[in-house]
Amino acid sequence: MYPATALSNLAALQPDRWFRNGDYDGLMTNLPARLNIEVVEPRRLALHGDLDAHTANMLEDMLEELGASDSVDLVMADVAFMDSTGIRVVVAAHGNHTDAESTLNLVTPSDAVLRILEITGLTDVLSVRS
Repeated sequence: MYPATALSNLAALQPDRWFRNGDYDGLMTNLPARLNIEVVEPRRLALHGDLDAHTANMLEDMLEELGASDSVDLVMADVAFMDSTGIRVVVAAHGNHTDAESTLNLVTPSDAVLRILEITGLTDVLSVRS
C-alpha cells in the first residue's frame, strides 16, 4: 500500500504532461541525468548512479565510441538501479562484442544490478566478474 500522501501527490500530476505527440515531454525530459560515467582506463568505464530510460543513451553512446574490437570493462559497483533500458544497452553491447570476438565484462556489479541479472538469467550469458 502507498501512503495517503503519495496517492494525493499522484492525483495532482497531469498525465498529459508526460506524453505529447508520442514523445516524452514535460516531466521526463526535465530530469537531471543520474548517471556519471568515469573513464578509469581507456577501455574501463566506472558507472555511478542509475542506468535507466533517462540515462542509458549516455552509456550506449560511449560504448559506440569505444567500438567492440577490443574488450571493455564496465565497473558497476556504484549502479544503484538498472531498468530494462539499461539491460537492453548491456545486452546489445554484449552482442556487438561477441560478434567482434571480444568481451564486454561487467565488473563488481552492485547487489541491485546482480539481482536483476540473476532474475533475467543474464548471469549465464554475460561475462560477470566479482
